[in-house]
Amino acid sequence: MKHLVILSFGSSGTNALVDQLFNNNHVFVREGKEPLKFAADKKLRDGTITWVQKIEGLIQSAGDKKLLIHIKPQHLKRVGVSYAEAVDYLKDNFEFIFIERLNYLAARCSSAFKFVHKKSRGVSAVKTVKLEKFVTLAAFEEKAAINEELKGLIKNYNHICITYETHIKSDPRIGSDIITRHFNIYHDYDYKRYIKHYHAKKNKWSDIKLADKIANFDSLKKEFIGTKYEWMLWE
Repeated sequence: MKHLVILSFGSSGTNALVDQLFNNNHVFVREGKEPLKFAADKKLRDGTITWVQKIEGLIQSAGDKKLLIHIKPQHLKRVGVSYAEAVDYLKDNFEFIFIERLNYLAARCSSAFKFVHKKSRGVSAVKTVKLEKFVTLAAFEEKAAINEELKGLIKNYNHICITYETHIKSDPRIGSDIITRHFNIYHDYDYKRYIKHYHAKKNKWSDIKLADKIANFDSLKKEFIGTKYEWMLWE
């Protein structure tokens, strides 16, 4: 039996998707769904265990169910593993779920909002966020290149590619059903929330246009107008 690994950048809808997959009888998800997240594992940070040992330990804990984990590109960089090396190891024990959020600008905005919202202890008065760090054409080009590299590396193995905009944003069950049918583990279920952290709850801020969410929107416009990323400004 092979397990499941999600490959994606952050703010791609993985929390909402995993919250759905908790309801699948064939899937095993630990609370720490990102095994290579340094902040969550001191042993990984100080070199007591390797990234391979960490994942193999999780496989053992899954028993006769499919382990589901999420690995972000930056996690692999932090453990000093290339994307090619990672896929070469994972292919023997995992099948791949690739998730892409097409609007990188919206993803950065979402990430910044989560940080500000958490810092303000959930105060609903958060109106706008300021995007500076990593919001550049060069950063977006790099992210797009990494996504293409990952898709190329997994194309010869059992995998599925979905996008946040089409398969998760309106209803995470769409993505969940597509994934479970692809890997032949689909069954109908009554949706239950398992861990609040994984539940991407929509709020009033979600439906506001980016132009009204981003405090420095006008300066970002100057960067993106006339480029292939211009369409992202108008979500």
